Amino acid sequence: MEACKAANADFVQDTIDAAESAYKENFEDKAAAFAKSSKGSLLGDLASMALDRFSSADDIQDFIEEHLTEGVKSDASAAAAEAQALAKGWCDDGCTSSTARFLEGIFGHMNGGGCDDASEFCGECQSRAASYFARNQLPSCIERVVQKG
Repeated sequence: MEACKAANADFVQDTIDAAESAYKENFEDKAAAFAKSSKGSLLGDLASMALDRFSSADDIQDFIEEHLTEGVKSDASAAAAEAQALAKGWCDDGCTSSTARFLEGIFGHMNGGGCDDASEFCGECQSRAASYFARNQLPSCIERVVQKG
C-alpha cells in the first residue's frame, strides 16, 4: 500500500471513491431489495437501518469518528491482545484436535438417536446431548474460551 500511496498521493481517497461507485452501480439495488424482502428479520432490519443511516463513505467515516473514542480504542486494543493470547494458548495446548474429537463425538451421539437438526435444541437432540455430557466432560480448551466470553 505504501508503494501505491507513493505513486499516487490520492490513492486512499481514489480507492474509497472507486469502492463507493462500484457499490452504487453493482450492489446498492440488491442490498435495498434484500432489506425490503427480509423486513422483520434481524438481518433484514439491520440492512434497512444501515441503508437509512449510510449513503456514502463519508457517512461511514463520520459515524466511526463520532463513536470511536479513546476508551473504545483502548478497549479494542485490550480485547485484541486477549484474543491473540487466547488463540496462542489454543494452538500451544493442542486444542484444535481435542475440540474436534469432542464435537465429532457429541454430534455423532446426537445424530445416532434421531436428532437430525441440532439447531432445534429440544426433544431428542437435547436429551442425547445431555446423555453425552453425563459421560463426557467438556474439554478444558472449550471451557476456557466460554469463560472468557
